[in-house]
Amino acid sequence: MMVAHKTLPFHTLIEFEYNGKRAVTSVEDRGPSEKSRMFDLGPGVVRVFGFSGVHPVRYRIITQK
Repeated sequence: MMVAHKTLPFHTLIEFEYNGKRAVTSVEDRGPSEKSRMFDLGPGVVRVFGFSGVHPVRYRIITQK
């Protein structure tokens, strides 16, 4: 599972939480292009959370490379 972030180093591990569900992801891309968002969640993360579109999620950085 992957996410995009504008400045975090590639391979940084991040845990996301949404409605009691959690997913650990890795930064593998740059983005999002929309200035109001911090992350673009990859399709695997979206499947775990069961949503589409823009939603507020909690996150914490686990390791930063």
